[in-house]
Amino acid sequence: MMSLPRTAFLFLLVSVFGGCSKPSPEGGTAPAGEPFASPSDVTAKLAEGGHIDIQWRNNGAEQTGTFLEFNMNPGEPFGILEILDLETTSVRHPDVAPETHFGYRVRPYFGRASDVVEITTGPAPPESAPAEVEGPLPSSAAPSDSDPKASVRSVATLAAARPTGLTAALSLPTTVDLRWHDRASDEEGYLADMSLAPGGAWQTVALLPADATSFRKVGVPAQTRVRFRVRAYFLGTPASSVTVVTPPQATTPAPTARPLLR
Repeated sequence: MMSLPRTAFLFLLVSVFGGCSKPSPEGGTAPAGEPFASPSDVTAKLAEGGHIDIQWRNNGAEQTGTFLEFNMNPGEPFGILEILDLETTSVRHPDVAPETHFGYRVRPYFGRASDVVEITTGPAPPESAPAEVEGPLPSSAAPSDSDPKASVRSVATLAAARPTGLTAALSLPTTVDLRWHDRASDEEGYLADMSLAPGGAWQTVALLPADATSFRKVGVPAQTRVRFRVRAYFLGTPASSVTVVTPPQATTPAPTARPLLR
């Protein structure tokens, strides 16, 4: 199972177990509450067919989205199940293992997104093309950054801490290189989002370390107009965790032997 140290970066980690989420516009509809309030009313219930349904309520007025985390034994570290938009407050964890303690917790994240950039990809590469490496670009490819940075953890400086100067360029027909200026002084990391333009739902495609200023996205759909945005974020205090214990796996009784008819 996936456990994320905060300094690590992972790619393509949304919907690790196929949970369902709803698309939303940038920012969604922020709830009316304290700026960095924690979610509440978290529930997790067994559903017919071997699934677990998780629900919660978002409360932070500056909340941008949610990290839904889980573990499979009491006391184990929590890993990411999904990174969700603000408007998503329920998820189904499908096809869970029997006889297991599933713990869930909901952590809000905060941080404003960059401006959106769009780019059109080229034709699909041939199957014989060498595999590319997805991840941050070499530091020499990052833009220079001399402007002062601002705190992403203060309402007064949230806007100043958003990344600026985001650019997108094709290094290969279906590979997009993103570069931006890091304006946050105390972020936990960066999130990169992608959507199919126009009006497509946003999906988080990368979780990057603090001070990141670039990301290479490989395998973007060919000959497609796509949009990208990035944000510096920090994680708020999680709501109290909840636990579901799944029952033993149902077994089908062996058929009763019958004498052969003659």
